[in-house]
Amino acid sequence: MQCVLDIDPRAEELLYIHKKLLRFFGYEPELAEDMPRLRPLDQMVRSMIGARTEDSVSWPAFERLRSAFCSWEKCRDAGPARILPHIQDVTCAEDKAKRIAAALSQITARRGTLELDFLESWSVSNALKWLSPLPGVGPKVAAAVLNFSTLNKPAIVLDSHHLRILKRLGFTENMLSTAKAYDLCMSMLPADWKPENYMTHHVLIKRLGQTVCHHRAPACFQCPLRKVCSSFARMSEGAASPAAPSPLTLHEETMPVVARQRPQLQAAFAAAVP
Repeated sequence: MQCVLDIDPRAEELLYIHKKLLRFFGYEPELAEDMPRLRPLDQMVRSMIGARTEDSVSWPAFERLRSAFCSWEKCRDAGPARILPHIQDVTCAEDKAKRIAAALSQITARRGTLELDFLESWSVSNALKWLSPLPGVGPKVAAAVLNFSTLNKPAIVLDSHHLRILKRLGFTENMLSTAKAYDLCMSMLPADWKPENYMTHHVLIKRLGQTVCHHRAPACFQCPLRKVCSSFARMSEGAASPAAPSPLTLHEETMPVVARQRPQLQAAFAAAVP
């Protein structure tokens, strides 16, 4: 008897999208392998600070905070009021200061010491369950700790760009929570991918969201994924009928040509990793 495997066609489509974006942006897969990585605890704080904040603002804030206290134990003991001045120019700085102090305190209470290197021997699923309930962490920051840090584990980091693009492409009918979108993506991404592949995929989708698939005015006709995009198909059908309104507004600016020189790519890659 022949065994027929039930292969989710969306998995093949997601791999096609990944390869298409690699060609479109010109990223070299090994760039992820060259990226300098932070220690897990550093990455946690870095990603907490970087939420909904431009990298040009969040990276200096992280460096100021790290330099001000020399150790995360001193930062923990300093409390929110003394953390705030060092990160005050990031989005929701007051809330982040409280959550950073609370997260550092909870790690200490749960482990007896302030570090996350112990997660190296844990499975991805168990590590995510341990990290996600921490104040200000959740599934996005937890995945960033596992994938972007020296832990270098296979976990996909999803931000608002990813959630929006998944819906527009037609992978979901409604906007998913980060946790549900994570489970969906992990079920479709290739089982033989290395951690670096997950980082590259994150960067590619985020880059698409920043440069083409904008929140309010997506540049649909310049998108390399328009042939497989449900939103583009609906827009095209609407354009064929004068009575039907277009569901998307096209971006009026001409997208710049993506530079393909390695130093520029390295800089763009680094900027896309929270």
